[in-house]
Amino acid sequence: MGIVKKNNNAQVSKFETMFGIDKRSLAIFRVLVGLIGIYDMFERWPDIKAHYSDEGLIPRSMVTDNFWNKQWFSIHLISGSVLCIQLIFIVNMVVCFLLMIGYRSRLMMFFNYLFILSIQSRNNIVGHGGDVYMRVICYFTMFLPLGSVFSIDSAFKKPVLRRENKKLSLVNFCTFAVILQIIFLYVFSYVHKTGDEWRKDYTASFFALNLDYFRTFLADWILNFPTLLQIMTVAVLYYEGFGFLFLFSPVLTAPVKAFGAVGFTALHIGFAAFMRLGIFSPICATGTLLLYPSWLWDHLFNYVRTRERTDLKVYYSGKHGYRIAALVSTFFLLPEVDVSPIPNSLDQEEIQSNNSSGSNGNLSNENDDGSINMPFSPSINSNWIIVKDHKGIKHTGFKAFLTICKASPILTPVAKVLETRLGSYYGKKTLSLCERVICKLNDDIIVAKPAYSSPVAMGNHLYHPTGSEYSLSDPIIPDEASNHYYRRLNRKVRFLKITKRALFNMIAAVSIVLALSWNCTTVDCGVPIGLPPSLHWTVFLIRVDQMWSMFSPRPPAAHWWYLFEGELDDGTQMELWNNQGLYTWEPNLAPYSREKPDPYPPCIGNHRWFKIYENLNTGQGYELIRLGMGRWVCREYNTRHLGEKRLHKFNIVYRNEKQNLDNTRTIQNDIILWSHICYDKATTTY
Repeated sequence: MGIVKKNNNAQVSKFETMFGIDKRSLAIFRVLVGLIGIYDMFERWPDIKAHYSDEGLIPRSMVTDNFWNKQWFSIHLISGSVLCIQLIFIVNMVVCFLLMIGYRSRLMMFFNYLFILSIQSRNNIVGHGGDVYMRVICYFTMFLPLGSVFSIDSAFKKPVLRRENKKLSLVNFCTFAVILQIIFLYVFSYVHKTGDEWRKDYTASFFALNLDYFRTFLADWILNFPTLLQIMTVAVLYYEGFGFLFLFSPVLTAPVKAFGAVGFTALHIGFAAFMRLGIFSPICATGTLLLYPSWLWDHLFNYVRTRERTDLKVYYSGKHGYRIAALVSTFFLLPEVDVSPIPNSLDQEEIQSNNSSGSNGNLSNENDDGSINMPFSPSINSNWIIVKDHKGIKHTGFKAFLTICKASPILTPVAKVLETRLGSYYGKKTLSLCERVICKLNDDIIVAKPAYSSPVAMGNHLYHPTGSEYSLSDPIIPDEASNHYYRRLNRKVRFLKITKRALFNMIAAVSIVLALSWNCTTVDCGVPIGLPPSLHWTVFLIRVDQMWSMFSPRPPAAHWWYLFEGELDDGTQMELWNNQGLYTWEPNLAPYSREKPDPYPPCIGNHRWFKIYENLNTGQGYELIRLGMGRWVCREYNTRHLGEKRLHKFNIVYRNEKQNLDNTRTIQNDIILWSHICYDKATTTY
């Protein structure tokens, strides 16, 4: 079957293209933010004790006394026990999952935003640019209808599942604020990059890709091409600074904006390919999807819009059939698939089914392909939905689900599995289980309405309170009391919606002005629009504080590692950083190597630990971090080693080497950052 191009009558103006956001972009953004949030929780989980409990490096008392702002809040400060923090993490993951599937999307994004604020306030020492971007982008998108399409919200919103010429582009102050926040990341990153390595020598990529912890195997390869590295430096610098101009082209607005948005996505894919940056690359790439115009989505959907999909019709019966059809059509099919109640004309038509046990006993002969022809009966669970394929053949039960999988742009591989004998057997079992689960759903998923004194719709039939049955062709005429109720309800709902939208737009507009002013405070913009100190509390209250100074003013030219050189109770000399000693808690006994470990990244761990080690020698409040690290090492080591094998004292030694342009490195002098005594031998008894 050939591709069927959609004739989209709902044209998107240039203004909407420039300053609006497509609802499909919001949907995929919502899904990816939920996935990244779940991944982030799994990554942090092994370090709950070290990073978020009172037994770790930074207990709650140290946070509130030294690393705290009075405008912040943190649920994670409720308790310092590992178990309590684990429970909070689990709730956080549930919220991310509900956000991902689009259940009460805006509320879940609000809860997700609160959890982000909470965990970052609990321990901001392990935070980095990806965390900041996650925080600010979730804040501004919280004001947008994240669940408008491809979500539980859109599936169960109303019985009319599809509307002709449904407008998918959204433009208001909230969308403009989101676009500006995305632009801030790149423009202010460009402004911060003032070093000669960026502006004159173009050696920034060389220094950045030489960093031992961040570099990937692709970085090792591309370092052999210095000219290409200079081209990359120029491309990154000036695309960050001026790439946003593609988003506001007065001519060929949609194609040019699509080119610019894809360019920003490719930028972060490139970052991820050459450098280990934690969640920075995925969350920033996810943010760029909000820049994709409707024009691009329409063209992408046209490639999967075939006759098999556009001519598919899904009919439902009753509330359970509605729920099934709503979920299937929302998540698995194209938006243009026709979904509607089962018409009376289907009552006498023959429906193909593979499940003869579901009939009411009035069966016709078996078909050549093994299917059974049977008349429709609304009392049969397997007939909650009926699917009419592009050939006009009607299916129910498992056969209907298989037809949907074949027509779905994303479930075609599943259909091939379900066509096998084993797949068919377990597919029917799974479908039966899903039907029972759906029956348990609460009735309040669909908005309750006042009872009519006139006939009411039940499934595909009408019933009168007295029990008499009507066909669907009979009109339902509500009484005057019901009409009055709906008129008042509509006026009230309309007023509340208008008020809510106005409030959201006002908050978003004020917030983006605060964010702009704060960014200008962190750098010399040449324009006196920095935020006065008296208003800094407003920025910290909503946490739009940000500083995009990655690899600025120049990438680091130093490669560092540590030595945790200690002495056991019996006088044995040892070292604990090499060979992942701070994770295995097994010492490197003398004589040990003082050279940089190879491989290097495993000794550091994930990028949260990298920030801790980085802050040991460069961060604000580093002495407290060193103290916390000293106490942590003593506690953890001495709970695993007893008696004379206990750790008595140790030094944290900072070693580094300078990167040279000829690809050589010059070792620098050692620095003892911290000396820690775990216990006093004179007063210790064994």
